[in-house]
Amino acid sequence: MTDTEEVFRKYLDFLEQADEENIGEILNYVDKEVRFKDPLHDAQGAYEIHRIFKRLLTGLKKVNYTTRELIATGNNAYYKWTLECYTGRKSWNIEGVTFLTVGEGKLITNHIEYWDTSSQIYEKLPIIGPQVRLLRRILLH
Repeated sequence: MTDTEEVFRKYLDFLEQADEENIGEILNYVDKEVRFKDPLHDAQGAYEIHRIFKRLLTGLKKVNYTTRELIATGNNAYYKWTLECYTGRKSWNIEGVTFLTVGEGKLITNHIEYWDTSSQIYEKLPIIGPQVRLLRRILLH
């Protein structure tokens, strides 16, 4: 395993074990100017990624984040992940892929997630879900 692959693996191990008590330790893994992007956020800076993850871990219950299939080449890596959690009595299972970059300081400089909000969130919501599913059927036919 290269030094860069080890940086990625340690970061993923941390993310899998992160909870609302230890999420502050993310600052040990990310560059102070890290970029975090997903379908719901576009943030710059270590404290912003900490704030986003803290809010996520505080607002959700029984969070289980699982990573798999890390593919690293040079200073870049991709991995698949699954997030299982509860909000109230509703369970959620969201799957995605993340792109990571490690910088010269052996810290994560980019954490960019790709996942489908429509099928994994919006279609499951009680009020807008039926409209989103209808729109999907119209666009696919």
